Amino acid sequence: MRLTFILISILAFVQLAFAQTASLTVETQYIDTAIPASSVPLSYKIYYHGDDRIAQGTILPDDVGTFIIDAFWGFAELSVSADNPSTEGFDFFGQTSFFVNESKSVSVVLFPVGSARVLVVDEKRQPVEAPVRIDCSRSNGVQGYFNTDKFGVVKADFLPVGNCVFRSAIKDIVISKNVEVKKGSKQEVVLELEGYNKNKKDYSILWTIGIIIILVSLIILFLKRKRKNKLYDVKEPSEKNKLEEVKEEEEKVIVSSAKEDIMTALNKKEKQVVKFLLEEQQAAEKEGKSAERFYISQATLVRGADIPKTSLARVLESLTQKNILNVEKIGKLKKISLTEWFRSK
Repeated sequence: MRLTFILISILAFVQLAFAQTASLTVETQYIDTAIPASSVPLSYKIYYHGDDRIAQGTILPDDVGTFIIDAFWGFAELSVSADNPSTEGFDFFGQTSFFVNESKSVSVVLFPVGSARVLVVDEKRQPVEAPVRIDCSRSNGVQGYFNTDKFGVVKADFLPVGNCVFRSAIKDIVISKNVEVKKGSKQEVVLELEGYNKNKKDYSILWTIGIIIILVSLIILFLKRKRKNKLYDVKEPSEKNKLEEVKEEEEKVIVSSAKEDIMTALNKKEKQVVKFLLEEQQAAEKEGKSAERFYISQATLVRGADIPKTSLARVLESLTQKNILNVEKIGKLKKISLTEWFRSK
């Protein structure tokens, strides 16, 4: 075990030693502020497309808001945030994409932002795991789709300053609230799903199933009598028609309304990945395999979902953050599966 750890460490060191790096000069420009650039420490995060590498840290810029870091060659995405110690939340945020080469200088515009702690509860003030969508009047910052944890809480940092609409929905109950986000603030937003009690047993499904069984029984009884009276007029379907019907049934993907609600918030590539996983999982279940043990490899996903490998890493990271996918790395193999939370919807 110890020998294996030593070998892995040596390989990692060799790979790092031969990796091409460049000195990256980052110039920051604040919007709507008179704060000296060197008075607030900056946090940075670089995501390298293609190999999923991430580098991050905190640094104090010079008097003109410039700092220098080492970066690997290739296409990268840089995000920079400023957190003034005198405020509760983050104060500024900006991001940009670029290609790192031998000598590179990149400029990042930092827009004023605020933070929010969102709590979703039912009518009894009990925490609820539910999707949350945040849409703001300005496009800068980080907004869109989030998901609460088992305590009903989700943190949303880097929200653009201005009016933001916080929405959540479960079953047929939807709640929305308008909040004015202020620079450097950390606001508490409570979304109460009135009319929903997570501990209340729902018998409507049992009633619906009972009615369906009665209707199906009546239809079967009616068809049997009709067939008995007109037996000579009944023709057996051809073998070709039977095969076509079986094929159509196999091609159908059963998606619940809750899953459809979640998928409406995804972009095109994310929907392709989720739909392909649902198709493969349902095919596996028809063969008697367990949904909990189902997974596919990244290579299978690239071929089946028709998404380039360079874009797939970004899509998988986004779906993992949204608690829709699990990605387990075993050596070079990536085991990809739907989360228990998403399967339960």
